[in-house]
Amino acid sequence: MLSDVSSGSFVKPSALSLNTYLDKWLEVVKPRLSERTHADYTYLLKRYVRPTLGTRKLSDLTATDIQVLYAKMSDASLSPRIVRYVHTVLSAALKKAVKWSLLRSNPAALAELPKQTRKEMKAFSPEEATRFLEAAKEDRHGVLLAFALVTGMRPEEYFGLQWKDVEWKQGTVTVRRALIWRTKGGGWYFSETKTSRSRRTIPLPASMLAQLKDHKRHQAEERIKLGPRISIS
Repeated sequence: MLSDVSSGSFVKPSALSLNTYLDKWLEVVKPRLSERTHADYTYLLKRYVRPTLGTRKLSDLTATDIQVLYAKMSDASLSPRIVRYVHTVLSAALKKAVKWSLLRSNPAALAELPKQTRKEMKAFSPEEATRFLEAAKEDRHGVLLAFALVTGMRPEEYFGLQWKDVEWKQGTVTVRRALIWRTKGGGWYFSETKTSRSRRTIPLPASMLAQLKDHKRHQAEERIKLGPRISIS
């Protein structure tokens, strides 16, 4: 301790529990995060970190404690992806504690992470895709199903699309937002895409553009029949 004091690296032990610190950290980072990301961080910490380590003093937290947590998560058959995501959030929180002089070093930085295994992607064969598209023609939402297959978009992405996202002359569609379910309190809301890579422009084949034009025309006809108070998107 005297050595740390003389070198200027001494950090006075904090009486804060990890739970109390995480509450403060989540409050501080909230303005910089999207609502969806903040909700994800809150859930991961509540689900996996707080039950095991939350009552521990922040200053007493060790790399061994965190390593044991990750081992328990792996033993519970949680995927390496989940463990790594929890680590990313917890490590970011503890890194900030170091910056705020509440910890001398980040104990999560010393933890070993499980090896991430990538599963082989499953996709339709050309024959399966053809059968799917033929079956979709008989469904009321057939255009949506065909669009999902052609573009490869995630559901939250194509549910967040608007007609202005389609460039008819260029034959493209641009992902700008997503339709998200609010885990706290419920309800749907539109949000910007989670990462910059998710915001992208996708080319559309002529056959898909033709289906979209027909669908848009049918929507306009339905609007007229339903009256001005009804909104269809």
